[in-house]
Amino acid sequence: MSKEEKTFVKSISELYQRLNFLQKVSLGLVISNIALLVLLGVSLQSSPIVILEKDEEKLSYHGEKREIVITDKEIKRAVEKFIRSRYEWDTFNLPEMMGNLSPLITSGLKEKMQSELNSQKDSYGSISQYIGKVKMTVDENGNVIGVFDRIIRITGKLKDNIKMPSLPEKIPLLAEGQVMVKVVKGAMTLENPLGIYINSLVNYETN
Repeated sequence: MSKEEKTFVKSISELYQRLNFLQKVSLGLVISNIALLVLLGVSLQSSPIVILEKDEEKLSYHGEKREIVITDKEIKRAVEKFIRSRYEWDTFNLPEMMGNLSPLITSGLKEKMQSELNSQKDSYGSISQYIGKVKMTVDENGNVIGVFDRIIRITGKLKDNIKMPSLPEKIPLLAEGQVMVKVVKGAMTLENPLGIYINSLVNYETN
């Protein structure tokens, strides 16, 4: 009986030793994982090295991580790019125009503009249009108002495609355009690195 008790006590002692060993191993793994997370956090906070390849030469820079603050100047620049993409063309090409506009506008506005331009494309067939100087202001509601010169050139031909000899091939006309747009912040992409998108458009010009 005494021998059985002695064997039983010995097995319990061995069990406790093994449990103690496993606890130490688990604690070591936890500490190692915490150390790895700390190192990862430090590396993410540190300035990354950016490699720029130019003229077959690789240049390295220390990048800087900081919150991007969008200024009025950058908003106006984005709106001007939108205006030129929307209202400037040599030959009206709807797929090309929508391809240029897509990175600048929200999906809701894209569908609306696609429908409107598709219904107007026939009237633009003989017209080339260019944009002169653009002036922009921001109102108290955050809307951006753009006023710009439209230089329109109309082909000097009759409806039956007969050229009018008394008219130049392209008749230049000057008109003023005015739009009001609402700008929103969205996802940053390669085509739109600041994530500035046009969400709504009110056109005050006459076509």
